[in-house]
Amino acid sequence: MTGRLLVLQSHGPDAPAWMRRCVASVRDWAEGHGHVWRFEADGLFERLPPSLLAKTAGRGAVRADLARLLWIRDELATGQWDRVAWLDADVAVIAPDRLDLMAPGTHAFGREVWVAEDSGPARPPRVRRHVHNAVCVFGPGDPVLPFLIHVATGLLERATPDRYPPQFIGPKLLSHLHGVAAFPLIESIGMASPPVLRDLAAGGGPAWDALRDAHAEPLAALNLCASLVGRTTDGIPVTEDMVSVVLDRLLDQAQGSESR
Repeated sequence: MTGRLLVLQSHGPDAPAWMRRCVASVRDWAEGHGHVWRFEADGLFERLPPSLLAKTAGRGAVRADLARLLWIRDELATGQWDRVAWLDADVAVIAPDRLDLMAPGTHAFGREVWVAEDSGPARPPRVRRHVHNAVCVFGPGDPVLPFLIHVATGLLERATPDRYPPQFIGPKLLSHLHGVAAFPLIESIGMASPPVLRDLAAGGGPAWDALRDAHAEPLAALNLCASLVGRTTDGIPVTEDMVSVVLDRLLDQAQGSESR
């Protein structure tokens, strides 16, 4: 499918250097393929009604889950775009020639393949499949976009402050709805769990292999999961240095493949 694609991204003013490099990789991909790329900082949240801004104070991830939908809606309403895509700021494009976000339908979401280690000795990694909104694409007249805005707004209005999980109007909502709605999924963008990050920092390993094998398409981009940085998950400490090393390896490989 050909047409005009707008790519949207956002992060706060204190984003680490590795995240800014991720954003640069998306910008370079978009502009290099003739798409339009736009970025906003915290101005993204100005689209939320004042009541929800107050209720979600300090919950930037939750705010962004709704604000991205409102931004996409506003851009589609201009009539300029055949598709509008959102990519989280921690997504790195690792194979620019393979990434295609001109979804054939009027909506699509990311396929989340989460790789975890099995507790048993010498057992292969465990793989769980969900749906995420680190990447999402919508087109004009799509019925799912206004439905999601309606549902997410209602959930936030009814939620008790600080008593809801950070992903409850994002990946959790989408994964539940996918069970009955069977959303089209983008298979070319992976999710780097801590075992995958550890493998990539070391140059490869079974978790990285399991992630690639579980996707229906070769990976063109990878979400580096900024929410895990500074935490130890499943016994694996995820640090800024680890993610920077991973990004160095991924982008070096991408540049090497382009030069051949």
